[in-house]
Order: sequence, then structure tokens, then C-alpha cells
Amino acid sequence: MKLINISVTILIICVVASPSALAEETTKRTAIFNQQWLKTLVSIELLKKESKGKPIGSGFLVGTPKNHIALVTAKHVVYEDKGNGRLRTGLAFRLNDKEGKSVLLSDDHATKVLKSGWLRSKTNDLACRLIVRRETTDYVTIPYSLFLPTKQIQAGAPLFIIGFPLGLRSEAYATPIVRRAIVARSDAVVIIVDGFVYPGNSGGPVIYEPSVQLGPSFRTPILQGDWLVGMVLSEISYVEPAISVHTGRPRITFEDNSGLCNVLPAELILELLSSQEFSKLDASVK
Repeated sequence: MKLINISVTILIICVVASPSALAEETTKRTAIFNQQWLKTLVSIELLKKESKGKPIGSGFLVGTPKNHIALVTAKHVVYEDKGNGRLRTGLAFRLNDKEGKSVLLSDDHATKVLKSGWLRSKTNDLACRLIVRRETTDYVTIPYSLFLPTKQIQAGAPLFIIGFPLGLRSEAYATPIVRRAIVARSDAVVIIVDGFVYPGNSGGPVIYEPSVQLGPSFRTPILQGDWLVGMVLSEISYVEPAISVHTGRPRITFEDNSGLCNVLPAELILELLSSQEFSKLDASVK
């Protein structure tokens, strides 16, 4: 059998970008994710000595029908005993400023100015209140129209989880952390999300955004734009007991983060914000 040597010439074409073309590239975005969502986040903290704050959870800002600002979070973040006890003392909200710094505003101050406090859901791990801000506060509110109905949320939908896990934030300018996730399961009561969350994520928003954003002129069966899917409630842990070989009884319990988390659907958040109790609070502020 003869071996035939075939010589192949490979032509490599090198394209060298001109300086003007490179300049155009530096003006383009590197992420599809809408950065404006970051400005809806609030670090919820406990006031300590010397006006320092200890991060305990996340919250996000919603625009009300009366053009006020509602802070939404999980009620176990702001209430003791897993949300069923009394309101935590020393609560404060870290709001960013347009001058590039952040300011802690106390919950007591907001209550005094607005003459209203927290409203917590009787059925869900959810609480909200109206808050005050400074003229220079750098923020964005989420309108009710961007609350995505649960019936449109399907398994495999791409998501972003935003918040302050493990209290990771700068006191100078509190920028939240963004992590990718997907819908693992969706029903009317809770959405299970395939995504890691940690203490500090509770109360943070979960955002739907398609993997590829198409312009309004394109017709597609995939929902376009970015929408509020819900709010982080808790991680789902994998619990495994260590059994004693002598007694056959559990001695130690090991608990690991499964990478799944519970998310409260946006529809249930909207129920509280649209309730008669909250509407009265919204209408009472001048």
C-alpha cells in the first residue's frame, strides 16, 4: 500500500483593525444585562456605633401609583423570629448618591417623616414600606407594569439574581452582586431557581432577561425586554445526618447549599402592593 503525501497550503489572512475601528469598539457594551436594575437595589442594615451599618439583607425599590417609593424585602430580614416577631431595632437603608458615595438613612427617620411604617404579608415572607430619599439619591424604581405574571414563567428561562450576599458591599458606594440563574420549576406559590444564594441575598430581586435581546422590529415567540420575576426567599439546603454505628441514631447533621433557591413570584408581591392597606399608606403621604 502506497502512502501518498499530500501537501496542503493553508492561507492565513490577518485582518488588522484600524485605530478608528478600535475606538468604535470601546464604546460598545460588554453585557446584555440592563445595568439600571442595579440602581433599584438597597442594602438593608442594622445601625451600629459611630453610624456604621451591618448588612443583613437586600431590598429593592418600586414606584407606587402615587409616585412614591416603596421598599420591598423578605419579612424575615426586618422582623425577628423568622419574620413573625417584632420589628428589628436600628434598621437602616443604604442609598447611593449621585456624587459617588452612599448614605445610611434610618428606618425611624422614615417612619417619623412619613408617619407610616412597615406592612407585612400575613401569608408570605414579604414586607414593604414607603421610604424617603435625598434629592441627590441615585436610584431607579421598578414600575408595577414590569412585574412578570407567573403563567409566563417557564422552566429554563434565563435569570439574574441581584443582591448583597454575605454582606458584600462597599460603604463608599454600595453596588450589588449579579449572578446568573435559570428557572428550575415554576408554580403559583413559589418558583424554584437553579442558582446559588447566600445569607444577605434574601429580599433581593430576580430578573428575567432573554439570552439574546432583539429589537422591537423583530417578531419572536420569546418574551423580550427585562422583567421582575420575583424575590429571593431562601436557599434550599441538602441535609444529611451522620448516623452513630453504636446507637443507630443521628449524631451530627451536615447541611450544604444545593444550588437551588426559593423565589416568591412577582404576582404575590404585587398583591401586597395593591392591597387596601398599602394603598391607604400610599395615598396618605403628601
